[in-house]
Amino acid sequence: MDLLHGDDPSDPLPIVAAALGLDPGTDLQTLLALLRPMSLLLVLDNAEIAGARAATFCHAVLRTPRTWR
Repeated sequence: MDLLHGDDPSDPLPIVAAALGLDPGTDLQTLLALLRPMSLLLVLDNAEIAGARAATFCHAVLRTPRTWR
């Protein structure tokens, strides 16, 4: 997902949500719950634009326990 194509390039959450076909207003906990069972490669292009917010988002994704099948 290219963070430069969102309304607010400093916030990756609505961009990731929209790219997954969700409402851009989806909150972080809901998005993490939906990502948990997925097997995917999540690439945030231009993450340096989002800086700390992109890092916080990535840390939240990495800390979320996976549902292994």
